[in-house]
Amino acid sequence: MIKLFVISDTHFFHWNINNYCQRGFSNVNQMNDYMISKWNKPVTNDDTVYCLGDFGFGNFDMVKNVFNQLNGTKILIMGNHDFKRSIGWWYKIGFSQVNNKPIVFDDACIMSHKPLINNKLLNIHGHIHNSGYNQEFEYKNHVNVSVEVIDYLPQNLDILLKKKLGKKV
Repeated sequence: MIKLFVISDTHFFHWNINNYCQRGFSNVNQMNDYMISKWNKPVTNDDTVYCLGDFGFGNFDMVKNVFNQLNGTKILIMGNHDFKRSIGWWYKIGFSQVNNKPIVFDDACIMSHKPLINNKLLNIHGHIHNSGYNQEFEYKNHVNVSVEVIDYLPQNLDILLKKKLGKKV
């Protein structure tokens, strides 16, 4: 059975994120290798992963090499850093679908890079890393899947929705 996963803000090859988010890695290769290993633990090649933005930095060959090591069919919802490249560039990397706007999933949630304000649906997002929510967000309506707060493990969408909504997809 195909499983669906969500993850955000991997920032492959972005060494400054290590300091900014206190990731604690010794070098960028260690960071990348660790995230690849964590990704591939729950995800098989039969599964689908929604990447909620800021996938990776570096040149085409660098990003493509990491992408090819990751299990599953991958769908990108572009984040603020991903917009530095064209949608076509991300398709060439190998994403099966690239979205430049949030997407509503099964009328159960909306997936976006940045958290959305005043949204009626559950919002699964990234962007804020491990900085927490400010006062304009209602925590109960948001799920942050930035890698730093999910122990770098892609989250099973079915389990997330069941926990938050009592709903199975």
